[in-house]
Amino acid sequence: MWKVHLVNLLGSAKAKALNIGGTTLVGVVVAGALAIIVGFLLTSIIEWHRGGRTVSSLKAALKSWPPYVGAIGGLFVVWIGIYLWAIAAVTYQDHQAFVATVHRLGIENKDLRNVKPCIAQQVQATPVESPNSLRKRTMRLVNDLEVWSNKRYASYPQPVGGDDATLQKRKTEFEIDLNHEYTAMFKERTIEIVKQFDAKGLDVGQMLAEYGISVRPPVYTEIQLLKNLAYRVDSNDKVVHF
Repeated sequence: MWKVHLVNLLGSAKAKALNIGGTTLVGVVVAGALAIIVGFLLTSIIEWHRGGRTVSSLKAALKSWPPYVGAIGGLFVVWIGIYLWAIAAVTYQDHQAFVATVHRLGIENKDLRNVKPCIAQQVQATPVESPNSLRKRTMRLVNDLEVWSNKRYASYPQPVGGDDATLQKRKTEFEIDLNHEYTAMFKERTIEIVKQFDAKGLDVGQMLAEYGISVRPPVYTEIQLLKNLAYRVDSNDKVVHF
């Protein structure tokens, strides 16, 4: 991990150094050194030409190399210094950014700690719905009626051999047994819940009529009506107005 940070640091320092003295590494260092070398060669040619283009004059001209080597060395020393300064500058900037980030995170963490009690208060203030609320009792009744009705009507008498009288007798017996089961299992619960919805001014259809749920099980449409009525009250059994 530290190698990655070191590479990023050196790369950022190089970019900062080049912004100070030039644009690219080739343009700043290599081109500068190359210019000094070319200057040395041109000066040597000129001095050799002025000395009559002899071997001795060429040797004398080439002996002028120390100042040029010093210039190249000075170029590299200066740029190494700039690069080291850039490393220090980038390190300082990263440190400042780190300090600012830590400060910002500290403020955000403090804000979150202040928000947490508020959320806890809201959660505590939210009332837990009683399992015996009207809508929960209604949904349990609807579920029980649907399961029971589907199971019972799965054995509804079907025509066998074309004997209509026998079929009608079997259907009558089925309806009588169905009503007896309903009376024993669901009638009291159903009437109690429907009367509570009716007392709240909600439309319960014909379920409380003389031929309604007091003498027969709710039909499919009435079971669906009960399901819809469950969504017309809140957790405190108060009517929800849309």
